[in-house]
Amino acid sequence: MSRIPEGETRICVDDDTRLLLQHRYNIVQAHGMHFLQGIGATDESRLLLGKTTPIVGREREVGHLVDMLEEGFEDRTSQAVLVVAPAGVGKSRFRQEVLRRLREHNPGLASEVGRADVLGNAGSYSLIAYMLRQALGIQVGEPIEAQQAKVAQLMNLVLAPEVAPRVTEFMCELVGAPFPDERSIRLRAARQDAQIMASQIETAYVDLIRSLAQRNPVIIIVEDLHWADAASVKLLDTVLERVDQEFPVFSGPSGGV
Repeated sequence: MSRIPEGETRICVDDDTRLLLQHRYNIVQAHGMHFLQGIGATDESRLLLGKTTPIVGREREVGHLVDMLEEGFEDRTSQAVLVVAPAGVGKSRFRQEVLRRLREHNPGLASEVGRADVLGNAGSYSLIAYMLRQALGIQVGEPIEAQQAKVAQLMNLVLAPEVAPRVTEFMCELVGAPFPDERSIRLRAARQDAQIMASQIETAYVDLIRSLAQRNPVIIIVEDLHWADAASVKLLDTVLERVDQEFPVFSGPSGGV
């Protein structure tokens, strides 16, 4: 019988639980067992017999939302769309179809997809941090240097050289891969004052989204928005107000909120 190596702590699930959780969590197999390995991507469509399930009875709503968002892309204006429906009616599948069609018509579309969670989004900016980690492919347990490198790679690609180091510092702070502050006065000052830290994170994130939107349309998708932490919601609102190169935002909470 296989055993977990001594010193390791893992959450083991049986086959029935794995089937229920596999669309929301990353599950790996090792030592003859299945283990949870963090929350998975939120942009995966569930398959039936290996095929994506069709949209039934929502063609008009899908087409209307796609047309509205694409009009925003063309007019370079920001939009916030709230999709409300009882749990279990297919909002996630609806969102997946809308995003699929938008990508077909806009190959360069930049997107962030996140799911707020009543337990997993308790800390400030936890939803924004989760979306950024998903977008960058940062894995649970990945060495901090590798996480920092992924953040820096994106920032150096999309931001001006005089802006990239600052944004990199605070986006690494946001995703939980902090740099030492011995050589950064602004980072050291922010760690000593919560208001300064919040202001720096807000400015850095706005700079990032603004730069992305100057190149291509950007869409931010949030599922279960009613469970998001207040700081993330405020930051998304700030992005809508402050990004010069504006872009649509599609938010999809559940449960009639």
